[in-house]
Amino acid sequence: MGTPAIAKLETLCRGVAFALVILVVPGNAVAASAAGVSVAQAGQSADDMVDAAEDLVRALYEMHTMNFVGAGPSPLDPAHAGRFFDTDVVAYLQANQLYVDPLINAQDFDGAIDEPYRDPDEPMLRGMITVLVDFTNFGKAQQAVVRLRADTSRPDAPVRIMRIEHEGWSFP
Repeated sequence: MGTPAIAKLETLCRGVAFALVILVVPGNAVAASAAGVSVAQAGQSADDMVDAAEDLVRALYEMHTMNFVGAGPSPLDPAHAGRFFDTDVVAYLQANQLYVDPLINAQDFDGAIDEPYRDPDEPMLRGMITVLVDFTNFGKAQQAVVRLRADTSRPDAPVRIMRIEHEGWSFP
């Protein structure tokens, strides 16, 4: 996996000026995951699964960022959510309206999102992978804890996001 090139995007969205860090990782699994290809599957080595999980979370936040600036669909749209989330989360998104953005723990955003990284203490425990995403929104430093596992309801059991945790609440 090559070193990510980091590009900073500044724009005006929903009447609020904000700057986001977009992670561009040419030539790796991010492009595959954004295209809907399973990048992590049950049966791979633990390290390969954790690497692919990081790539999947990175692709999720990249797609989310592009949606913020009007350059693509939302990864939270049920039509696209299956690329990133397990079938239970997709069903939840189909049945419920979101009142807060579970990726940034807010309705509006003015800040920066850092590169996702594996939990340094316990990246995988009993098949559940933990990826952390640090971000700043309106000057407040925050962290999303992204939990992933093999989605055994799908062919080849791709690793998908089952939960996103923030201070005091989780999605779904």
